[in-house]
Amino acid sequence: MSKEQSKSYKVDSIKRFKIFMFGNILLATILGVFAQDIAYYISDNINIVKLSAVYCLTALTLISILLFLITPILICRCIKKQGQKKGRFIIYIFIDSIIGILTSTFSMFVMIMWWG
Repeated sequence: MSKEQSKSYKVDSIKRFKIFMFGNILLATILGVFAQDIAYYISDNINIVKLSAVYCLTALTLISILLFLITPILICRCIKKQGQKKGRFIIYIFIDSIIGILTSTFSMFVMIMWWG
C-alpha cells in the first residue's frame, strides 16, 4: 500500500468513525427522549412476548445511558489508535456529555416516576 493510499484509508476511517459517533449520539438521544412512547408501542403492539411497559422503559433508558457512556470511550480509543489531534475530539466529548447529561436526566426522571 502506497503512502497516498494509506493516508486516504486513514481519512476514510476517520470519516466513518465520525458518522458512527454522530449516529450513536443521535440514537441515544432518540431512545432517551422517546423511551416512554416506544415502551407503550412495544407493550401494546408487539405480541411475541407480553412485556410490561415499565420494563421496556427501563431497558430503553439503560440502553440510552450506555450509548452515551460508550461514545467517549470510543473517541479516546480512536485518538490513541489513529494518532489524531485531541482538539476536535474533545469538542465531540463535550457535546456528547452535555446532550447525555440532559437526556439521561430527563429519561431517568420519567423512569423513576413510572416505577413510583
